[in-house]
Amino acid sequence: MFKKLLIILAFITAYANPLWAEQDPRNYAVLPFEVNGPQEYSYLSRGIQSMFSSRLAHTGQTTPISSGEINQVVEIAPSSYEEAEELMMRLNADFVVFGTANIVENQCNLDIYAAGLDLGRYSLSKQTTLGQLIPALEEAAQELMNKVVGEVQEEVELEPLEAQETPAVQPPEEADVYVSPHFQFQDDPQAAGRWRSQTLPYANRGIVVGDAQGSGEQNIFIMTRHTVRAYSMQDNRLKHTATFEAPRTYENLKICMMDLNRNGRKEIIISAMQDERVRSYILGFEDGRFQEIHRRIPFFMNVVNPPPAYRPVLVGQEIAGGSRLFRPGEVREVIYTSQGPELERRMSLPGRANVFNFNFLPWKDDHMVVIADRDILQVYSSDHRRRYTTSEEYAGSRLGLEYDDYLPGTAHLSPSEHETGYYYIPTRLITSKLPGRDEYHLLSHKHFSGRISSIFQRYRNFPEGEIHAMFWDDMALNQIWRTNRIKASISDFGLYDIDGDGNRELVISVNTHPGITGIEEIRTIILAYKLE
Repeated sequence: MFKKLLIILAFITAYANPLWAEQDPRNYAVLPFEVNGPQEYSYLSRGIQSMFSSRLAHTGQTTPISSGEINQVVEIAPSSYEEAEELMMRLNADFVVFGTANIVENQCNLDIYAAGLDLGRYSLSKQTTLGQLIPALEEAAQELMNKVVGEVQEEVELEPLEAQETPAVQPPEEADVYVSPHFQFQDDPQAAGRWRSQTLPYANRGIVVGDAQGSGEQNIFIMTRHTVRAYSMQDNRLKHTATFEAPRTYENLKICMMDLNRNGRKEIIISAMQDERVRSYILGFEDGRFQEIHRRIPFFMNVVNPPPAYRPVLVGQEIAGGSRLFRPGEVREVIYTSQGPELERRMSLPGRANVFNFNFLPWKDDHMVVIADRDILQVYSSDHRRRYTTSEEYAGSRLGLEYDDYLPGTAHLSPSEHETGYYYIPTRLITSKLPGRDEYHLLSHKHFSGRISSIFQRYRNFPEGEIHAMFWDDMALNQIWRTNRIKASISDFGLYDIDGDGNRELVISVNTHPGITGIEEIRTIILAYKLE
């Protein structure tokens, strides 16, 4: 009885207030929706909640209560206005939104309810197909927004990556919910939050995205064996703008991007070889054209995030030659001078670390070093003690460097009598904070070898792959989410704002599989997944 009196008093007080637009922003809570239908659609309860929460936010007028705070109070979706209004009082909200989604075969009936101090009780219904669920939710959110704050001049913007008709999978956009539906449930090439480029007629070796011109525009650079190709995003397609042709005797191995001279323009850093010599180079990109800034750099380069700041730092390493491609303890920080990049002080790393295969993973007040060595991940403490080794393979690539693999005491033999060894450069190890999380996570590529690689050791055309997000719990690397399996060979990936909307996406470059014989023509496709 006391609770009912509180609600009645709140309503009486509210009607004496002026219009919302003239007051401070009102807090609102979007409660989990009740989903009646097959179990496979249960995720929509949180997905619809997250979508409405973001769409109803209006600067200066409405502010959402985070889903994390709501979920601490709300255990199940409310079934009546009374239950919703009681939750509204407990959450100290000015209005609440709740509802049901009834799914029968391909049809979906949406019943959406709202209650608030100035709003009273309001409801609307939508009947749609699963294929048109997202547009129906967008329309409902706009109607509800108009009811709450009046007609708004600006339209609710659709996500830039939603170019086609979308089925009933909506990536969460609330800060406390960061796992895309693609990482948990069945995939769909037209699902919201996923973008796929057109097929490009060449095989790629890497991708980076960033502002190379200082204009705020995101430039996309795809590396092939002998070229670097620049693209921009136009009408949800990649538009080719320029190509840099390296000498045909060069072989590009690794591409990175970093603002080396702190002028607001990121440079493109290429590690390359010419026969048995390292011939790395650095490119600039301005007015739609490449400029070669430095050439014939005699060491490999990479970008990592060392402690204590965990900000990007350029590192480098020379090759040792002979039976040891990399000499332990020789990864150094690179300083950028007017004469070009130069190797500086050594980094404190475990013996198996080289310029291509490690990154730092913050852990509490310390850090771990993650190394990709021979297709497995190893985790070392900051004092170089090995703490963990994965049982599954990760970070495999087909990109190999040759070296003379001879046994001790046989160095006097001629090169023709030595067996040729291959060091396969692993794909990236990315450590980053993901949306809605305070701790750092490790992102790595998990490759799947297929049957033929178990027969032929050097068959490295991996037909499938996934990206895994993992965290360290002081015992092991544990998976948080993974992408659905991609039916192509992952060559590179990164967290980039590829569509220029201010949010990072998971961007993956893949090569189509060349078939069992390995002679079919390889093509490039770029994929992007929303993280928020």
